[in-house]
Amino acid sequence: MPLFLRLIFAVQFLLGALPAFAQDAYPSRTVQVVVPYPAGGTVDPLVRIICDRLSRNLGQSFVVLNQPGAGGNTGTASVVRGAHDGYTLVASAAAIAINATYYRNLPFNVETDLVPPALIARFPMMFVAQPSLGVNSVSELVARAKQKPGDIAYGTTGNGVLDHLIAEKFKAMTGADMLRVPHNGVAATFTGLMRGDINFFVVGSGAAQPFVEAKTVKPLAVTSATRSPQFPDVATMEEQGFKNFQMYGWAMLFAPTGTPQPIVEKLHDEIARTLTDPALRKLLADQGAESPALSLAQLRDYVHNEIELYGAIVRAGDMKAD
Repeated sequence: MPLFLRLIFAVQFLLGALPAFAQDAYPSRTVQVVVPYPAGGTVDPLVRIICDRLSRNLGQSFVVLNQPGAGGNTGTASVVRGAHDGYTLVASAAAIAINATYYRNLPFNVETDLVPPALIARFPMMFVAQPSLGVNSVSELVARAKQKPGDIAYGTTGNGVLDHLIAEKFKAMTGADMLRVPHNGVAATFTGLMRGDINFFVVGSGAAQPFVEAKTVKPLAVTSATRSPQFPDVATMEEQGFKNFQMYGWAMLFAPTGTPQPIVEKLHDEIARTLTDPALRKLLADQGAESPALSLAQLRDYVHNEIELYGAIVRAGDMKAD
């Protein structure tokens, strides 16, 4: 074979092999994972667990950087604007799907500027009420609210957040006249509930667990498709007659669009493998979380469907960021 042909074939072989080499070499240095919320929230500890496992399994540090602001938009925008090389990622909550519609001038497009390599975990939300209210289900709660319009008050942990949108959907489905009382965070909302400022609110099942076990709040329903292993005696919204009421809190890893596909695939495969560890699955389950196995295509569909779900609630309520 002539020398120039051999050179051409050699170059073609090397070019074809480059993505595999890049994938195998990744990561070759520290990976920064931006959590666009304050430390200690729902997403933060889940992401730290995964980053610790990835650091051990891949031999490079996966470092969490909290960068809160604008409901998660500040940290997310910084990742979108940064290098698209797989070394700066963002771990977001369901808030990112809400923000796609709730914020009119979002500095990025969730579906075109970001790609999700992995769903770290998701968890059901729970309706919890004052024990003294004397209701044992959401159906009884609705009946009480309709008996005395405007007399039932519910709390939210903020404006335009997941529990706020779930409560708005609940109100729209029932037609009940209830008063919303916004708070600043989960702890403040629990305080308001136990102090009697509000009658019920919606919260992540993991955050609710110690209060349910202490019997300082009454669990009324979970928003998952099936009952939570944590609370097998608490019926789902579906079981109580609220059709298509499946809504979850979640933590998902995103890379900026343009990140090399082999790196996205490696993150997906490695996290999926990590999440099969029985000890890790139990650790997540103890926090009320589960980790369904989703392909990359299914992850994109999941994000799209979440944006559609919450977008419909935002538009129906004419909600927008202040």
